[in-house]
Amino acid sequence: MFDIQNPRSGQMPTSNTSLDLVRRYFRDHGAALTAAASLLGGAKWESRCIQLMFRVDLTADLQDRHLHELAAFGRLLNLDRASDLDSEEAAQFTKLSPCDPVVHELCLLTDRFRDLLEQINQRRGADFQYDD
Repeated sequence: MFDIQNPRSGQMPTSNTSLDLVRRYFRDHGAALTAAASLLGGAKWESRCIQLMFRVDLTADLQDRHLHELAAFGRLLNLDRASDLDSEEAAQFTKLSPCDPVVHELCLLTDRFRDLLEQINQRRGADFQYDD
């Protein structure tokens, strides 16, 4: 009867559960994820985060490139590159104090993001392994 569109993207609602999960995560935690990306990876990662949220908002289907970016953010939040002393991520990590309350918030955000990726993994099966 009515064509109900996503007010932000103009897209019709999707039945793709994984896409819905990602959109909901970005709606609920997008600002925190963007701040974490900046804190842990610098301006490059902040920009990547904003671009990914924009692309996910506009897409009709969660695509491999989106999954690749989600996996990259999972690795950023898990501090996978923090031990590579030549990386920007390591430089950013050295600025954090373990006593800073933001560290606890980063841990909570990482746990929520890991839950999101695991839910996507369950829905997609072996096609998407984020912990490569």
